[in-house]
Amino acid sequence: MERAIRVLQVADLNLHEPLEPVGRLPAPLREIFNQARERSALKVHQAAISNNVDLLLLTGPLADFAAEPRLACFLMEQFRRLQAAGVNVVWAADRSSLLPIWSLRPEHVTCLLPGQSVAVFTGGTSHQMLIHHASREISPARSASDFQAAGRDLILMVSTAPGAHSAQYSGPFAVQTLQQEIHPVQPAGPVDRGTFGMRLIELVAGERPRSKLLPVSTVEWTRETINLTGSSTRASLLAEMQQCAHHKSLSQQGELICLEWVLTGTSPLWDELLTEIQAEQLLQEIRQLVGRDSRVWSWRIHLRPAAEQFRLWEEAPAMAEGLRQLEQLSTSDLAASASVPGSAGEFLRGPILTQTELGGYRVRLARELRTPLRVGSMGSGLQ
Repeated sequence: MERAIRVLQVADLNLHEPLEPVGRLPAPLREIFNQARERSALKVHQAAISNNVDLLLLTGPLADFAAEPRLACFLMEQFRRLQAAGVNVVWAADRSSLLPIWSLRPEHVTCLLPGQSVAVFTGGTSHQMLIHHASREISPARSASDFQAAGRDLILMVSTAPGAHSAQYSGPFAVQTLQQEIHPVQPAGPVDRGTFGMRLIELVAGERPRSKLLPVSTVEWTRETINLTGSSTRASLLAEMQQCAHHKSLSQQGELICLEWVLTGTSPLWDELLTEIQAEQLLQEIRQLVGRDSRVWSWRIHLRPAAEQFRLWEEAPAMAEGLRQLEQLSTSDLAASASVPGSAGEFLRGPILTQTELGGYRVRLARELRTPLRVGSMGSGLQ
């Protein structure tokens, strides 16, 4: 049986970019977190060797080598390992992000700028693949037809349009054309909701191309929502959070799982939780319960009472007056900031005192407005 051609493709290593801060991690987790991108890159390189791939295709920024020259040394060492294992490395790069000249070794990595091409041997040197980095001046369709005439076994068209890197496989060796997105490796924070991972492409003569997305992220970002009820207590809440964290450690594959919590629902427990001190204490308690040696790190808690909970507060005499005063303050501030530039209204230019944006903070402020002023609470600020 003829040997398959295998390609591993990844985008945007960005080895120099830090991840979003998540608080003071224990030492072992801090090491994983700080080295997350490099550890993910090592997984990619190891996967290329273990899967016996013919080509590792890289697109997008690798690192800021001017700011951190050691990253060039790190990558070149990995490229040497790959070359020794028979893996071709091609980097479809932008002109502004080339490796520094002192570390560029064409025998270990081939850099392609837009409009450039390179031919590599695959499948134990029995097949030739032509790789072309598409440019905006030449359409991919036109380039593909030109390369078909060159008699190559496999044509790989690479496009690095901003935010949409892709690879197209065609030619006599491929039964049908395969178009695949090239995904980033490691999300930098919880707002990165796209697809991440390395894609393994396998092509066998006379068969349809196969594609498989393999996980590679060292740090995974996840969220868990807990609905508080009338029977919820602090102890039951912590027990449920601990159980959820344990489930995450079993179901997620990353070396470090950064878990943020969303607490919602209607419960008397909100009167305890909606203070900054109590929320921080809850975060510390769940960290201790989960354990410092766990892969799961609880890094943030969002307090979002349900709409029904706000209606209950608005009906309570002790809170209703404070909420009414907040509405008056918000209205007055908006009027002042609109008519008097540089007034105190600039500080609260809004609308910000709304249920949607402030959530539980409205309740804290309303409670403070209805609490008699105590001289001792002002501390050393009183003269």
